[in-house]
Amino acid sequence: MTTQAPVMDTRASTRRMAPRDLRQVPEVGRFLTELGLGGFVTESVHGLVGRNDVWAGTTTSGSAVLVKKLSGDPVDTAARMRRLLSYERFIRASSAGALNAPPCFGWDAPQRLIAFEYLRGATSGAS
Repeated sequence: MTTQAPVMDTRASTRRMAPRDLRQVPEVGRFLTELGLGGFVTESVHGLVGRNDVWAGTTTSGSAVLVKKLSGDPVDTAARMRRLLSYERFIRASSAGALNAPPCFGWDAPQRLIAFEYLRGATSGAS
């Protein structure tokens, strides 16, 4: 994998970069298809800066999607996935509107993948 320097997106304060080639991670396309979203439209996909592999773009169904694949040590990523899913389950169980978070389309814990609605122009908490 080649690392490219992040570039500023002039339309938002989100740091974007060239994403990891999705041909190297076919599980992402399978995951999106299983969720009923269709695959990413290649020319719409960009990466976001962070410790994980992140792809954002439009799918063939027209959905704006952000997919995160947790990277790192398997023990650490399993623990981080459990925390992510605990939070997601908590949000789903809470009163409508009580918490503000992008809608989650679904996850694949064994593959360490999670998909959210992509909120264009939003910034991450790390920003």
